[in-house]
Amino acid sequence: MKKNGKLFKQIIHTLAPSLTQYPLVKENTTYPFYCSTKAAWLLTKIKSKTGKVYCDDELKIFLQLMKEFVFDLLYSKFVAENPMYDYGVIKNAVESYYAGNLLQAHTINWWLTFELWRQNIEGK
Repeated sequence: MKKNGKLFKQIIHTLAPSLTQYPLVKENTTYPFYCSTKAAWLLTKIKSKTGKVYCDDELKIFLQLMKEFVFDLLYSKFVAENPMYDYGVIKNAVESYYAGNLLQAHTINWWLTFELWRQNIEGK
């Protein structure tokens, strides 16, 4: 039952049947809940080859909404003079991202998360 996720599908189908209307995600591609293991494998391979992969834009939207805050934090004394950071790398990542290099999104997300956690710990 545990093989190929059959147990989990059965639990979802029994305890929360409304969830079966949502697609499942495997290797960044989606497939219907009711697909068999082989059909899901085939569908994910076809979708990945054709470029129809799942793309989550939430980080991009979040960083766009936080742009002013990110720049204020970047140029703050607390960040610029913090010895834990390679300030040049962070500054380059932020400026590069907002200039159009979307590959820097995860770097900024990591730095922003760590900085907010650090400030919370230090009580700032």
